[in-house]
Amino acid sequence: MKPVAANGGDVARMLFYMATRYEKGDKVDLELNESLNNGKNPCRGKLSILLEWHLLDPVGEFEINRNNVIHEIQGNRNPSLIIRIGLI
Repeated sequence: MKPVAANGGDVARMLFYMATRYEKGDKVDLELNESLNNGKNPCRGKLSILLEWHLLDPVGEFEINRNNVIHEIQGNRNPSLIIRIGLI
C-alpha cells in the first residue's frame, strides 16, 4: 500500500531510522533492499521507492516536533531527518 503523498517521506524516514538502529545482534535486524518477500531478510519496502518518497516529501513541522519529543525520551534523533533538513 502506498502512503498518501504528504506522508511518504515520513514513512521512508521512519523505516530508514529503524534500519539504522536495528542491526545484526539485535532482536530484529531490519534491512531495506529491492526484494520483496525475500524470506530471511524481510523487506518493508523497496529501497528505491523509499528514497524517492524521502526526496519528494519535505520534512514537515509535525515530523520535526515528533523527532524532538522522541529525542527527549530516548536521547537520540533520526539521522535521515536531520540530514534532510540540513542540520548536519
